[in-house]
Amino acid sequence: MQVMDGERARADLADATARIALSPALYRVVTTMPKGAFAIIRQFTDGRSAIQSRSYRQIDLVCAPRPDSDVSDKMPAAEVASPTLQETFLDLRTRLDPGTADGLAAQLRALDSAWRAMKRTHWGSR
Repeated sequence: MQVMDGERARADLADATARIALSPALYRVVTTMPKGAFAIIRQFTDGRSAIQSRSYRQIDLVCAPRPDSDVSDKMPAAEVASPTLQETFLDLRTRLDPGTADGLAAQLRALDSAWRAMKRTHWGSR
């Protein structure tokens, strides 16, 4: 029988949320740079935007199932063999005490909000 440490899972999700929540500050720095300085950085990051990044795509896919979109063919192939974070939570939540399940659900919502805010901020930069 698999034992679930709900508090450890919540703490790990909180850590991931905090790290993602820091990224908009980076984008604010980038958007205030002179275009010439940004061009120097961009020459080393060409082809590494989110839509072109296998790592970004894997993170997106491991969180929750995503339907194909009109840009799916432009994204790198990325597969996640294990259940998504969302599927895992939905499967385990009935085996957790209500307080732990509620805490995990709240932290998952916070992680989702931070991820969406990061994507919005990134899309709005240069």
